[in-house]
Amino acid sequence: MKVVVFWMTFLCPFFLKAQSDTVLMRPIEIMGFGLVPYATGDVVRVIHTVDPLKTLDAALFSQAGVYMKNYGHQQLSTISFRGTSAVHTNVLWHGIPVNAPTLGSTDFSQWHAWLIDDVAIQPGNQGALYGSGSIGGTVFIDHFNKIRTNTAAIGLGLGSFGYNFQGARAEYKNDQFQGTTHIYREAINNDFTYPLKGTDLIQTQKNAAALSYGFRQELQHFWNNQRLSVDLLLFYQHRESQPVISQNEGQDFIKTHNIKSVVEHFIDVNKGSISTTLGWMNDQMIYNQNPAIRSQQITLTQRYEYDIGDHFHLNSGFLISCLAAKGSNLENINPQKQLDFFVIVTYRINDRWSSTWGLRESFMIDAGSKLLPSLGAERKWIFPKSSLVSHAKIAKGFRYPTLNDRFWLPGGNPSLNPEQSTSTEIGFKLRYP
Repeated sequence: MKVVVFWMTFLCPFFLKAQSDTVLMRPIEIMGFGLVPYATGDVVRVIHTVDPLKTLDAALFSQAGVYMKNYGHQQLSTISFRGTSAVHTNVLWHGIPVNAPTLGSTDFSQWHAWLIDDVAIQPGNQGALYGSGSIGGTVFIDHFNKIRTNTAAIGLGLGSFGYNFQGARAEYKNDQFQGTTHIYREAINNDFTYPLKGTDLIQTQKNAAALSYGFRQELQHFWNNQRLSVDLLLFYQHRESQPVISQNEGQDFIKTHNIKSVVEHFIDVNKGSISTTLGWMNDQMIYNQNPAIRSQQITLTQRYEYDIGDHFHLNSGFLISCLAAKGSNLENINPQKQLDFFVIVTYRINDRWSSTWGLRESFMIDAGSKLLPSLGAERKWIFPKSSLVSHAKIAKGFRYPTLNDRFWLPGGNPSLNPEQSTSTEIGFKLRYP
């Protein structure tokens, strides 16, 4: 059993909040996630964790249509949708893809709810909107449209098997600046006992401890019709690889260092906006005493949104990405370079009918190009005591091979072609007041 103590400070008052494992949906505005308003024909769910003292995988675990593959508390955890694998899920942080360049997936045990503001999930194929990897679904983490307040919080957690958590965070703002600072430490021994199969012996689990640290710093400056935003995430984790029951004396471990940073410049222009986002990721993983595997990613994307009359809304832009990795099994490989152009048009016939057309052209050196169209439509019916929304979509998707797929020695194949998919979807949503 875990016992959690959580204090919140708001202009000096204090209150105590007990732990809750409930995950609720909250009716907050999802327009903050860049391209989400153009996902006509799909259902986007915003997730809110009542308990901030847990990792993101625990928050997403109870969501319908989502499969979390978890190897234990603070161990490797990946997400997949609708029967696809983790590499068919695109994870976007401030609109920047953050899947590992080597494995092509995201370890959600390394994203702690203490550091995160908002999370949304979108099942289904949306390659035209979000690019490579959005075949099974897409996960959105944070955006810069959050309104800060002058608050502070301290979190403390204690539990069985040596679990302990310490965290602090603060938000601050004035007329031209706002920001937030988060820091935490979480550890667990995982020294639980279990009966040894076929005997009367009780055995204690060994080599299953985990320790992690995290830090986040976000700053934003506002002037005239512009906004400059910076977000930095630092993460360290040392976790022992929990052995199988028959090999309880294992001594394997993994150490991970992650640096994620993003800078965004936003300009509000007449009938539209221009946003330019630059992201830089640096990851390092050490398995036992082997040489480190290092990967880097730099991504630049720009979006231009514009209202055309009263019924059309245009979103167009580009994405440039460069991925690189180095390790004992990834020697002398060339960086993987990608260039995407996209255009998305939403047509709102009236308050009840809307449709979206999307088109993305993606180029990668040595992998050719892919043309990805999509079409979605939505219809609303309003009744005296309820409402009904129907939606439908058809879309193409794709996924470029990862650096491991192409260059890992032995077994990599530099000539691998991208995966391709075509999907259709139809659904209904009934609401009562």
